[in-house]
Amino acid sequence: HEILKLEYLGKSVSLQTVDFSNETIELLTKWRNKNWDGFNTKFNAKFDTTKTWLEKIIFDKQQILFLIIYDGEKIGNMGIACYAESDDCIWMENFIKGKSNVAPGIMEYVEKFFLKWIFDEFNNSKIKFYVFSDNFKTIRLHEKCGFLTLGTIPLKREFFKDGWKWIPTKLSSTEEYGERYFLLMCKENLEKRFTL
Repeated sequence: HEILKLEYLGKSVSLQTVDFSNETIELLTKWRNKNWDGFNTKFNAKFDTTKTWLEKIIFDKQQILFLIIYDGEKIGNMGIACYAESDDCIWMENFIKGKSNVAPGIMEYVEKFFLKWIFDEFNNSKIKFYVFSDNFKTIRLHEKCGFLTLGTIPLKREFFKDGWKWIPTKLSSTEEYGERYFLLMCKENLEKRFTL
């Protein structure tokens, strides 16, 4: 299902709901391993684990994963994690440019249209997501799309058999530091906010 059809640098670009093809599963696996430092869980993704993960997303009523198609080629993905009714907010996740040498600037271009589509489609008040505070490139990108930082969340690393996971932690004094930090970023739907 295609939700956006645009043009960038004279070529077509679209945002489509993810398919369940072997090609897509292989690409998602490759992109996950290549961009592992942007995820809160570190492990070596394999075809079968990605297939199981993708199956859960496809059948989840809240999560939606979209593929970015540029000139007929799958080059990245972005998605919606869930809707939080308490503050009328949609959480965004899985923002990856899998093919970094293709179409410079396309992620900012697509994201701006994607954010507008979310607000138009769901009429929600906010869009939020977490990003690591040391992921400067992604932070700058989202700031260009109108996101502001609301706060930071200290993290500690919890190890398991095949990797680790970053989990929120509480600091007991001002002299303590997290091993890493999340930034909580937010973009408001100004049209809804100022509608009488």
